[in-house]
Parts: sequence; structure tokens; C-alpha cells
Amino acid sequence: WFGAPWIAAAISKEAVDTIPGFKATAPALFITSLMAAYRGLFQGFQEMSPNAYSQIIEQIVRVGAGIVLTYLFVQRSVALGAAGFNFGDVLGAVAGLLYLLALAQRAEGRLWRPVAEEAATLEPPARRVPQESAWTVMKRIFAVAGPIAFAGAVVPMMMMADTFFVFRSLPDPQAQYGLLTNAFMIAYLPAVFTTAIYTSILPAITNSMARGETEEARRKAGQAYRMTMLMAIPAQTGLFVLAGGLYALLFGDKSGAPVMAAISWAVVPIMLQQTTSGVLQGSGRIILPVRNFLLGALVKVVLSAMWTPRLGINGAAYATAAGFLVAAILNIVYVERILGRTLKTRGMVVKPLVAALAMAGVIWLLRAPLLRFGHTSLVTFALIGIGAVTYGLVLVLVGGIRRQEIEFIPKLGRPLAALLERTRLLR
Repeated sequence: WFGAPWIAAAISKEAVDTIPGFKATAPALFITSLMAAYRGLFQGFQEMSPNAYSQIIEQIVRVGAGIVLTYLFVQRSVALGAAGFNFGDVLGAVAGLLYLLALAQRAEGRLWRPVAEEAATLEPPARRVPQESAWTVMKRIFAVAGPIAFAGAVVPMMMMADTFFVFRSLPDPQAQYGLLTNAFMIAYLPAVFTTAIYTSILPAITNSMARGETEEARRKAGQAYRMTMLMAIPAQTGLFVLAGGLYALLFGDKSGAPVMAAISWAVVPIMLQQTTSGVLQGSGRIILPVRNFLLGALVKVVLSAMWTPRLGINGAAYATAAGFLVAAILNIVYVERILGRTLKTRGMVVKPLVAALAMAGVIWLLRAPLLRFGHTSLVTFALIGIGAVTYGLVLVLVGGIRRQEIEFIPKLGRPLAALLERTRLLR
């Protein structure tokens, strides 16, 4: 709140209009910290639904309130309109926190009862666990959470680097930065899947390593890699071939198509970096992925400084892809050293890539004919559906997906697997 003028001035003299926006967002920092603690409580008990529902509530209130407040304040000035939308972050966080507080109050006995019952079955000496001071507990929490939180701050720091270079080296910087930010938001969207993988694989690997089951940890890491690549490769390919259509679908114009195509190269590196970080941290190497991410961020900053003046916002997008790629490769190298060979290129990379290239070819062939008969938005929707079906069918034909993986699809998985077996498509 108090640093808003300084932050705006540090970005650019032209960024003075962002001061109200920074101030409007500031209260959300405190509220989201409390919300994160309660989400972590439920995750610690392996209950993921409260996290998911609280995020849904938070986003619905955030966007709804942001739109209303933008409409009310934008008539006074664009800066106040943006601040109104940012204040939606605060209201959304309040709604999510209230939901979690109510849920935690109702579930308190249910959550802790199994812990107490398990402790009661232990022998008396085992029950006499030394009471730790609050300071000791806090130090243990920060020893684990600190590096992870710091890694989470790296992405905003990387975007701040883009702000610096775009505003200082390009004409019409606000419009250019808007295009870059919009494209990055779209490219980062597929990472919601690997965020879920990260959240689940970290405790799973930790549990296996604590039991000395390295082979089981390696198997779980391989499954996480496989799921990541099955989603990341087609997502990156689809974003590249449909760059203009997707940007126009979401933002109403095609001016962001070039930067959308450029930032699409970051999709696989972003998703792979997330998954490999979860594997490393689950293996007890908390600092390693943070260090690797910082090295990747350094590469991104250096390349942004070199490429943004020459290539514009496309250069900043390519630098982002390169930075995440460096971090992901370093993570993979250390996972292989710790757990052994986990990344099997034929099943995890080559087969999904073949299916994705077939998908890209079908989209490229059908796009022009379809555009003659339909609106761009409708054609984009149609091509997304056609591309998804093509990718799935080719992946099945090349043996790139197993029955149990199809059965994981909610509701449709089992009947779809049975149908594919009857048609002899599934091997």
C-alpha cells in the first residue's frame, strides 16, 4: 500500500496510473496468506476438495465483483477502473477464506479424531512425544515452506522483468505489455493440470522415500512425467497452430497472434518444470528446484534484455520459454541422479509428439475451408474439438495411452475404454 508510488516509479514514469491498482490489491496479501494456511491444513489431511471449492468461490466472487467495480469506477478514470477490478481480488479472497473457516470449524473433530485414535494405539513410550516450542515448529515450517514460497515468487519476478524491459525499450509500452501479459495468461492456463500433479506427487514421493521404497518413488515420478507430457505436448502444439484464433476468441482481436505463437513454446517447459519440482521436493531436495528455477530466471532476464529491444514482445516471450526450459532440464538431470531413469522418451515424448503433429496437420488442413462458412470464433471452437479428437485417436493408434489411463477420465473413462477395446483400437 505505502510502496505503491515507489513501485510504479520504478517501473516507468508512464506507470503512475497503476498506483491505485497496487493499493487496491494490497489487502489481498494478508487475506490470501490466512487462506493458504487453511488450504494447507486440509491438504495435510489429504483432503483436496476444500482447496478446489475455495478456489472456485474465490474466482467467481473475484471476477464478478471486479467486473461490477470496474463498471462503476471506469467512468471516472481508467486507472480507477483497473483499481476496481483489482479490488475484486480482495473480495474474492474474503469469500474463499470465510468458506474455509466455516468448513474448518465444522470438520475440526473429524479431522483430528483419526490422529488421536492412532496415537492411542501406540505403546506409552511412543505416545510421549517431546513438546516442541512454537519457535521450533515455526523454524521447521519455514525450512520447508520458505524455498517453495520463494520459488512461487519467481514467476511474478520474471514478469516484472518483462515490465521493465518493455516499458523502457518499446514504443507504446502499455499496449505491448498488455498483449504480452494476455498471451502469457493463456499459455500458463494448461499448467493448472501440472499444479494438481505437483500437489499430489510431492506427498506421494515423500511417503515412498520415507519408507525406503526408491523403486516405488521412481514409478510414481514416471507416472507424473507421463501425465504431464500427455497434456503438455498437445497443449503447446494447439496454442501454436491456433494462436490467432484463440487470442481473438478471448480478447476480441488478432493483434496478439504473433506473441501468442511465441509464448506457446513455453508451455511444455512450464508444465515440466512444475512436475519435476514436485518430484525433487518430494525426494527431500527442497532447495534444488528453487536453485534451478533461479538459474532459469536469470537466463530469462538476460535473454529478455538482449531480445526485447530487437524482437519486441516476441523476444520477451521466447526468453520466458528458454528460462523455464533451463529450469526443467536441470530438474530432470537431478531427478535422474537421485531416482534413476524416470523420463522414457519413446512413450512419454515421441508418441504424444506424433499424435500432436497429426493434430496440427488436421487443424491446418481444415482451417481455411471452415473459415469460408463460419465465424472465426465458431471455427476456433470447432478446430479445438477436432484437434482433441484427432490427438486422442492417433495416440490410441500408436499405442501411446493405456487402458487404465483412459479409465481415469471422470465418468466417460470406463465406457470409452470398453468401446475402444471392442473396436480393437485399444491395445
